[in-house]
Amino acid sequence: VVDSWQEPPVIRLVRRNSERAEDLITVPLPQGLEEDYRKVHGAWRGISEPTPEVKSWLKSELGQD
Repeated sequence: VVDSWQEPPVIRLVRRNSERAEDLITVPLPQGLEEDYRKVHGAWRGISEPTPEVKSWLKSELGQD
């Protein structure tokens, strides 16, 4: 998820089950990706799905591309 409640927004990888949610990792949204995120979501604050560009970046960083 992308958490934009704070500045700068952060990316959180979350493991969830029916009983709880656990943050596995939290990293700042890279500047270039923040611009893309803002084009889609504007100044909206909250928890949202990553944009396709953010998903692609995450897969690359995790060696999943």
